Amino acid sequence: MSEHLETETPDKSCTSQSCQTGRCDGPGLCPGVALLLAYLVGGGIALLTGLKWLGWAVGLPLALVLISGAWRFLRTES
Repeated sequence: MSEHLETETPDKSCTSQSCQTGRCDGPGLCPGVALLLAYLVGGGIALLTGLKWLGWAVGLPLALVLISGAWRFLRTES
């Protein structure tokens, strides 16, 4: 008795960058790396100031910016 398990092949039809958000080949950082950095920065701010809400207020937007790759759209001085 042999059972054949069908494996799904990845869909190659998605070519827009919006489909790649959240993966390591996406426009931003890998989610694990971005969340670790945001956790360290937010935790450090909360530890230094004693205000947990400030750590969350900094860490959460930082994680979203790093995952989405939005820092590329920030204005830079020439």
